[in-house]
Amino acid sequence: RYVADQFSSYGLESAGEKEDWFQSFPYTKGVKLGKQNSLAALGEESASYEMDKDWRPIIFSESGKTPARGMVFAGYGLQTPKSGEWPEYDSYVHLDVKEKWVMVLRYLPNGWEKKRRDKFWSHAALRKKAAVARDKGAAGIVFVTGPNAKDRKELVRFVSDSSAGISLASISVADKVADGLFTAAGKDLKETHDALDKGDPAMGFPLKEVSLEAEIELIREKGIGRNTLGWLRAGKEPTKFFLVLGAHVD
Repeated sequence: RYVADQFSSYGLESAGEKEDWFQSFPYTKGVKLGKQNSLAALGEESASYEMDKDWRPIIFSESGKTPARGMVFAGYGLQTPKSGEWPEYDSYVHLDVKEKWVMVLRYLPNGWEKKRRDKFWSHAALRKKAAVARDKGAAGIVFVTGPNAKDRKELVRFVSDSSAGISLASISVADKVADGLFTAAGKDLKETHDALDKGDPAMGFPLKEVSLEAEIELIREKGIGRNTLGWLRAGKEPTKFFLVLGAHVD
């Protein structure tokens, strides 16, 4: 109402719904865990994992069932462009992740110098890494903190907020779960993390003999917000182009 009054005082005309200043829109005002959440590994080393101890959904995850799928490890899950002295870094080179779970490490390689880490800090965001995996056709993404991470909170916190979902099953697992999956595939998590933390690109690889199935239920609580829309005519006749300005009053 305050913004509408200010618009009116500037001589703008209302441009909302029903010849008013306002335009309603739905938004996610909160997310909470449903009752149907489960994760299991299938194969020679079958296991069912305990919620909030072994694993946890990521708040932006897609809900639903993901049937048993194979798994691929994609290092830090990064795709960063060449920039000045730093070469391109691509965790997905020659790696087929289509319809598979992709396991990636959180954060950035410890071996990167501070300037490089500062330059590409946005690529460490969980949502960014999940979007890369989704765009490559992955069935889901599994985040692991890893033994070399300075932050030892292994499971990603589930804090309700207004974040929109992403169309990909997304979870975090404890290091012991990741270590077990690596061992079942004949790999070593600590050795792999050490190699990646040297900072140089390293090839990802399939985690053979390993498959995961999951059911994720996140309940997104909807709210109704409203925009305040006003417009200023350039003249008496309709114009071909519009300049759109947007802002928040926080």
